[in-house]
Amino acid sequence: MQVPGPILTVRGLCKSFGGNQVLKGVDLEVRKGEVVMIIGPSGSGKSTLLRSINMLERPTAGYLSVNNHELCWGTDGSFQVAPERDIRKVRAKVPIVFQHFNLFKHLSVLENLVQGPIHVLGRSRKEALATARERLAAVGLADKGDAYPAELSGGQQQRVGIARALAMHPDMILFDEPTSALDPELVSGILDVIRELADRGMTMVIVTHEMSFARRLGDTIHFMEAGEIIASGSPQELFSGNGSARVNAFLNLIAPSP
Repeated sequence: MQVPGPILTVRGLCKSFGGNQVLKGVDLEVRKGEVVMIIGPSGSGKSTLLRSINMLERPTAGYLSVNNHELCWGTDGSFQVAPERDIRKVRAKVPIVFQHFNLFKHLSVLENLVQGPIHVLGRSRKEALATARERLAAVGLADKGDAYPAELSGGQQQRVGIARALAMHPDMILFDEPTSALDPELVSGILDVIRELADRGMTMVIVTHEMSFARRLGDTIHFMEAGEIIASGSPQELFSGNGSARVNAFLNLIAPSP
């Protein structure tokens, strides 16, 4: 049986902000149905990588392809970026769930969910509302459609963010520290929702500091530091203690063994 190619291909991806090079030649592949975890210390470029994957941040060099759509390619002097219409088309199918929710505060929960399908995907309002209600039910918020973000807890707002991503019928979802802005007692509920998505075969790339979650759910884990992926492997390989000294030091600091 032929193995399908990757849904995401990143080669030599670089991103600079002025003279500060945040990504320094990142290589990454993600296959359909795979759950990829990106871990590492703060400031290592994890969030910038995630935002570059759907071109919210424009890379400055390297190659990026999503679902066989080339979004950028080349190096200094020859670097090219796909037309904006092509970028928007791919971005619509690769939403990001942000750590601080990024909901429209002046819109109800249902209205937050229907904006993308109506204005980006061209769905009818009737179809968009039906999908929105289904997605809210899937994250346990079927009764919150008429509420406004300010009336919800942080955990509920993050569930709305996940439902909004699902309403776009995504090919892949990117999660940027989805639990970092939540009180500890709300974290497990969000992780349960993401685990259910994994069980249903959703392709996901997740930046996280939840090491036990990464270990249980990830198919592949990448460790980033100083703008580079310096170690990759299965959870068993990275958490075995037999990997690089730097990865072991990080894991012992953030999730010490009992």
